[in-house]
Amino acid sequence: MSLEKLGYYLGLALSNAIYIGSITNKDELLIPFGVFFSDKGVRLFPFEAETQEEAHRIAQETIRQSEELLDGWCYGREGLIPLKDGANSDAYIIEVKLKEMEEPVIFIQFFEYPFKLTRSLVINAKKTVVDNILENSKEFEDALHSGAESHKVAGEHWYKFKDYI
Repeated sequence: MSLEKLGYYLGLALSNAIYIGSITNKDELLIPFGVFFSDKGVRLFPFEAETQEEAHRIAQETIRQSEELLDGWCYGREGLIPLKDGANSDAYIIEVKLKEMEEPVIFIQFFEYPFKLTRSLVINAKKTVVDNILENSKEFEDALHSGAESHKVAGEHWYKFKDYI
């Protein structure tokens, strides 16, 4: 697994979600979106639908149909994550899967309104994947920041958020 690719595309997707969250109102949800990448380039697009559930279904179907043609993909969405104290927290959930991976790695970035990031980025993956990321955290973080800064709009705002990741 290429930690450089994993971090880079996570950064691109995460900066997209965070930037959109920082300019929208509390009652507006992030439209689920995909980042598909291959030797033909990178494509970022929304999965718009009447409901979040329908957008999620469309995203899953699009990923399933496209996966064989891609070097990898990211899928970002907003959700509520239950906490140990019984409360829920707003979060961006970003799944990243490279072609050589068996399953996606799920990253969770908590936030609250007025918009600010809370907690560090959470990694939900097999222990070997998490250990690899932690053992090579400098390489992974550098790639994440590089990917975030490459976003055509959100990249110029990344400096506001990068210290909270």
